[in-house]
Amino acid sequence: AVIEIREILRIDLHHVLPAIHQDPEPGLRHRHHRAEARTWQVQWLMWPRQHEPVPRRELDFCGVYRLAPDGELTLLTKEMTRPNGLAFSPDFKTLYVAQSDPAAAIWKSFPVKEDGTLGEGKLFYDATENFKKGLPGLPDGLKVDAKGNIWATGPGGVYVFDPEGKLLGRISTGEKTANCGWGNDGSVLYLTADMYLCRIQTKVKGAGW
Repeated sequence: AVIEIREILRIDLHHVLPAIHQDPEPGLRHRHHRAEARTWQVQWLMWPRQHEPVPRRELDFCGVYRLAPDGELTLLTKEMTRPNGLAFSPDFKTLYVAQSDPAAAIWKSFPVKEDGTLGEGKLFYDATENFKKGLPGLPDGLKVDAKGNIWATGPGGVYVFDPEGKLLGRISTGEKTANCGWGNDGSVLYLTADMYLCRIQTKVKGAGW
C-alpha cells in the first residue's frame, strides 16, 4: 500500500505490477492502507490516514475495510477511533485490531463471518493505564503464533495474549515499539523498536510456518 498515491500495488521480485485498487470513492484521497492475507482469499484492510489534520481529512471516521480479489471494497467497521495493526487467528475466524489512541489504547477482536464481513467487536485488552503511566508507544503492529497467541506491540514493548485476551507476559523494550514479525524458521520474533531492530528467540512458531 502506497500512502502518497493512495494505491495498492502488487510487487514481484522484478516488477511493480499495475495498481489493483485506487481510491474507492471520488475525492477521498487521504487514506492510510494496510493489508493482511488469508490462505483461501486475499483480504486487504485499510482506513483513512488517522493522523491527518482535521481540515484535510475527507472522512469523519476511521474505518477497517475489506478489498476483495475482484476489487470490491467493503467497510467492515468504523467503531474504532484509530485502527492500526491487524491480524487473523490461525483459523481465520477472528480478526484482531489494534487502536493507536492515547485516550483508549486498546485491542479489539471481531468474529469473521463466512462472507468476509465482521460480527460485533468486543474489547480484547486495554493498555490505556500503562500508557498513562509513561510506558512508551501505543498499540500498533501484531502477529499470531501457531497456538493462537497474539504478539502485539503496545505501551512498553510487545504484549503476549492468549486467544481469550489473558496477558501471558510482555517483552519490555523501553522504546516505542511499532511492529513485529516472524522470521528465520518461524520461531524468531523480530521487533522494530524506535531506532532499533531487535530479534528474540521464542519457543513457538508463527501461524502459517
